[in-house]
Amino acid sequence: MIFLISLGTPSNVEANSFNELKENKARVQITKEKIIENEDYLSTSEDITDIKLDLLNVQVPYNAKDIDVKYIEKDDSVTAVILDKKTSEEIDRYTEQFEDEGIRNSAANNNLIWRTLFRTKTYKPAAVEVGVRVQIWSSGSFRQFNKIQDAWQRPGNSGKYTLKSTRTFNNNKLPATKISINASGIIEVATNENITGTWSISSLKKYGFSISAGSKKTYYARKHYNNDFIFSLY
Repeated sequence: MIFLISLGTPSNVEANSFNELKENKARVQITKEKIIENEDYLSTSEDITDIKLDLLNVQVPYNAKDIDVKYIEKDDSVTAVILDKKTSEEIDRYTEQFEDEGIRNSAANNNLIWRTLFRTKTYKPAAVEVGVRVQIWSSGSFRQFNKIQDAWQRPGNSGKYTLKSTRTFNNNKLPATKISINASGIIEVATNENITGTWSISSLKKYGFSISAGSKKTYYARKHYNNDFIFSLY
């Protein structure tokens, strides 16, 4: 069951200020009762909103008033899907994957915990997935990142594109309570004048891809991306 976490109904006197506040928040939908007990999110700065997963928080590069957040819970993960509030289209998603069954937020005093984090950013009609595997030290209420074992990126859906000149950069000093991973590269699509629909030349131009001619009537559509994946323990 998916339901919506919302604020209470205001009095007539408070209605105007309440509605103004509500418009500046991201609605939160979750798939099961009590998997995440957050009220609607407010931006922490003009274009950043902190989103809760399980042990971890992620900084998403959107103002809370522009997004909705839908949570998906599975036995081995929690995912926050970021939706454009105007179109309801997915623009980003963040997943925290558990490696040991039963090791979740309420059972996080096992000292050393491994988690894998994924960010899948949409670049219509393609997507780029960035992943990082981290080791967390937990003792009581104290937690820190001890180790980054690996960081990578790959296509985020099954579309007809490849990633070129990829660079996944990690310059974090550990131990730490916040980590930032930078991912850059080029999305490349081989297309031609006979292809219609999402992967056509005209559609790719509309999505902001640059078009260049190749050989044998093949055209290459390319888009550069450069983004940060920032997450923390508090």
